[in-house]
Amino acid sequence: MGRLLEVLRLWGVCLLICALVGCVVRTRSDDDDDGGPRIEGQRAGDCSDAADNDSDGLFDCDDDGCAGSS
Repeated sequence: MGRLLEVLRLWGVCLLICALVGCVVRTRSDDDDDGGPRIEGQRAGDCSDAADNDSDGLFDCDDDGCAGSS
C-alpha cells in the first residue's frame, strides 16, 4: 500500500508540473521580431501559402500587403 501511495504522489507531482508549464502565458511568438502587428507579405512565402497571415480576412493576392508580388 505504501508503494502505491508513493507512485500516486509522484504522478500527482508530474501532473502538477505539466499543468503549470502549460499555463505559462506567451507574450511574443518566436517568429515575431518586434511584437507589432503582422503584415501579409512580410516574410517569404506569405503571398503564396493560401493563409491569412495577418488575420485581416484577406488571403494572399486579395491582401493589399501582397500587392505586386507574383
